[in-house]
Amino acid sequence: LRMPTSMSAEELAAQLRTLQIDLKEKNVETLFISEQLFKEFIALNLPLETEILDVGAGSGYLSACLQTRGYTNIDALDDDLPTLRNLQALRLYRNYIWKEVS
Repeated sequence: LRMPTSMSAEELAAQLRTLQIDLKEKNVETLFISEQLFKEFIALNLPLETEILDVGAGSGYLSACLQTRGYTNIDALDDDLPTLRNLQALRLYRNYIWKEVS
């Protein structure tokens, strides 16, 4: 399923705040790791048109962070179908890919 990732700045900011709160409540370590990945990705100075695959997309926090910097070609890959369904409702990815890992 293809969906646009571009939201208004206000929608994205609200989504990011919600995801930060959810992650802080659930797992501070996951939030820390996501923020580190974001910083490392930004340091690569890749073009905004870069296509990104978020493997193990989880909460979608990384995608929301990247979108604040203008990256919108972001796809989610996860082995948990309910997680992907939740992410679809958040509209944080271009494509939602389910692949069962065995």
